[in-house]
Amino acid sequence: MNQPHKYYSAKNEMLLNMKEVISNSKYKKWSKYHKDNVEILKSHVFQTKIAGKDSWIIIRENKDGKFYFYSISDNKNVLKK
Repeated sequence: MNQPHKYYSAKNEMLLNMKEVISNSKYKKWSKYHKDNVEILKSHVFQTKIAGKDSWIIIRENKDGKFYFYSISDNKNVLKK
């Protein structure tokens, strides 16, 4: 919830329906986790719209095979990392 976003309130409202939001989002890519947490295997990025503008949902995949919601960002640089 603390992730900055131009449409902060709308972003936070999406959290109430994440299963539906992710189902309606476009899978963009995955990348190896780039920070020092050895338990996280990959980060998966989904593209969605908030107030008509592109935003990206980040889901982390742990080494144990479980997936965890991490963040929603309006910064397209998440596609570069």
